[in-house]
Amino acid sequence: MQHEIMWADVTTNLTSRYLHLEYELYGRKPGLWNWVTKEIDPLALQIMYYIKDKGDKASGEMSILGKVDRGFHVAAEKSKDVVVIAHSLGSVIAFDYLFKFRKFFLPPELNVRAFITLGSPIPLFISAMGHVESELTLPPNIKAWYNILDHNDGIARRCKPFFKNIPVKDVKVRTGLLPLEAHCKYWQSRATATEIAKIIQG
Repeated sequence: MQHEIMWADVTTNLTSRYLHLEYELYGRKPGLWNWVTKEIDPLALQIMYYIKDKGDKASGEMSILGKVDRGFHVAAEKSKDVVVIAHSLGSVIAFDYLFKFRKFFLPPELNVRAFITLGSPIPLFISAMGHVESELTLPPNIKAWYNILDHNDGIARRCKPFFKNIPVKDVKVRTGLLPLEAHCKYWQSRATATEIAKIIQG
C-alpha cells in the first residue's frame, strides 16, 4: 500500500495567488532573473508557510503534520511495517514527525524499516534551530536512515556529519547538471529508484 501526502497541495492556492500578483497581473517583463525567482519563490513560500504553522494546531487547512499523522494511522490499519520516503521540504516535515518534535508523532506500534530522504535540507533546519551537531538518536521504531543526494543539487545536504549518534547513510546519485534540475529530478531518476529498491530489499 502506498499513501502519498503532498504539502504543495495544501499551499497551492496561496502560492498561486502570490505568483499571480507578483508575475502575471501587471505584466512583469520576462527575463532570466524573473524566471529564476519565479521558480524559487514557490519553494521559499512553502518553507515559510511550514515554519509559520509547524503543525501545532490539531486541525485546520495548514496543519500538515496533522495530515501526516492521519496518513500514518491509516497505514497502521493495513500494516505494522512501513518505509518512509520524503523529498526536500517533505523530508524536514517527515523528520519533525518521526523524531517527535510536535504534538503529532508516529504510532508506537509502527515499525519504520527505512526512513529515506531525497534532496534533503534537514541540516540547514537543525542548524538554524541552534543544533549544528545534533545529539539526537534514532527513535527505537525507526531501523535505518538513508539520505539520497546529488551533489549538483543546490538544496540537498549531507546528513551524516550533523548526527553523531545516528548512523545516517549518505548515498550519492546523479539526477541532473543544474542545481534546480538536480533537485527536482529524484522521482524521475533511475539511479534513485535503484538505490531505493536496494534499501527496501535489504
